[in-house]
Amino acid sequence: MAKKSEEIKTTHLETVVVGSGVAGILAARRMQAAFPSLQMMVLESEDRRGGRLHTGLHLLDSDLTKNSNLECGPTFEKALIRWEKNWLSQEEIPWDSDEWIAEVPQWKRYTSTRLSMLLGLEESEISVAVKTSAPVNKLESLSDGPELGPWKLTTPENIYVANRVIWAAGITAFQNAYGKHESRDFLEGNPLYNQDAADFRGGLSWEFSVPKTTQFEEKLNLTHVIGLPVRFNSKLYLMVGTALFTDTELQFRFLIHLHRDQLCDPKEVSSIHKAMRRTLKNIATDGDNLIFSNEKMVQQTRIGGHALGSAYLFGSGHGNSLNFVGDESLAGVKHSESQELIDTLAASQSVKTLTEITIHEPELIEEEISL
Repeated sequence: MAKKSEEIKTTHLETVVVGSGVAGILAARRMQAAFPSLQMMVLESEDRRGGRLHTGLHLLDSDLTKNSNLECGPTFEKALIRWEKNWLSQEEIPWDSDEWIAEVPQWKRYTSTRLSMLLGLEESEISVAVKTSAPVNKLESLSDGPELGPWKLTTPENIYVANRVIWAAGITAFQNAYGKHESRDFLEGNPLYNQDAADFRGGLSWEFSVPKTTQFEEKLNLTHVIGLPVRFNSKLYLMVGTALFTDTELQFRFLIHLHRDQLCDPKEVSSIHKAMRRTLKNIATDGDNLIFSNEKMVQQTRIGGHALGSAYLFGSGHGNSLNFVGDESLAGVKHSESQELIDTLAASQSVKTLTEITIHEPELIEEEISL
């Protein structure tokens, strides 16, 4: 139960990070490294850190894993995708073919030179405070000017006032806190919004093991991220995954993006799962006798590795007081030459731009602001 308004404590900070998933943790680490004396706090609605790290396949730009308090497994080379019995780079795939279910940007993203499998967060705490079980129920601008900040963030137990907010908690949480009508302005100002990507923001993550002795077609290279087109109802979807050898097994992790209407239909999900199994069997030399064990299928309304996604608020910032990082905040990040969306994973890559924004190290807010 929330405290009565007169009992809620108000804390003044320079920066508040909302969300302690990959993007939130990396953003906090990056800001702390740039400004060691920065007065900052991370607010997390759940009772644990990590966000969607706890389910599915997650790959991260390996350059960002150093000193990040992230627990990472093996490193993989950029994706090779099976197309007409050949294994091709994503640049060689005809993405504009009518066979694809949609022109979904996240299918073109596993192209970093090296990607690390992200397993979780290390036990050691980051140097900034992380307050769990602290959902931001309301976000308000305390300025009528173009800078928008300072910001007032209301949680069940506290009120925070901050010059800068780094939002890493996703669109739904933002809309609930800031208001759906108010947040619409951010969407309408985003020229790169993509409806297909919005519709395909969820999907399935699939984990399983096969015997270590299982043989696959000769051209398959398990040191790379694996891309397998899945044919379902005369259209192609892409499932992306990795393989990891243990002493006795070969463990696979795959994810596939599906339309939101498909995720609401259990029969459709079951049929797609069968199509994914058939696709995997087709690249095994004795696929008819392939044995799956430790199989786990997780259905998610939003899965990692998303490039653009829902009606997000995109952009590097609004008056430098509000910044968005995470899977769906990549629209403002471009190659300097090609001006196309970069292809590394969005949650980590969006954080790279934080310290490229013109920022300074402000002092703690001294003046009292009428709340």
